[in-house]
Amino acid sequence: MLRLVEPIVEENGVELVDLEVKGSARVILIRVFVDVAGGIRIDDCVRLSRLIEDAIEIENLIPGQYRLEVSSPGLDRPLRTARDFQRNIGRLVEIRYSPSVDETRIESGDILKADETSVTILNQNQQSITIPLAQIKKALIQIKW
Repeated sequence: MLRLVEPIVEENGVELVDLEVKGSARVILIRVFVDVAGGIRIDDCVRLSRLIEDAIEIENLIPGQYRLEVSSPGLDRPLRTARDFQRNIGRLVEIRYSPSVDETRIESGDILKADETSVTILNQNQQSITIPLAQIKKALIQIKW
């Protein structure tokens, strides 16, 4: 399924964040999570859904019934990869990380930058903190009130 979906998404200038295939023998559920810098629009999801559905039908990939959902990953999805952090630069994030085996810390702040090895945030005290991605246990976008 990934071989089919990924090129369609990328050809449309969108990033494939996650792909889930589950369900029963009677009905298969295909969830495609996509995003772009600045956030994905509903129109983009509708267009991608039609393109993916057409490709599934042409390839006769799923012989029975299936349900296809194309959406954004949502705010409650943990940030895992460098691309996740890069896509969310400027947003408030809470990061739980372990700088050592027996220590866990929590930092909150706006994402300033992210690369393949670390993420840098500006915390509420206006301090810039760089955290190696390998130390991050969980990172979630927070809503600013």
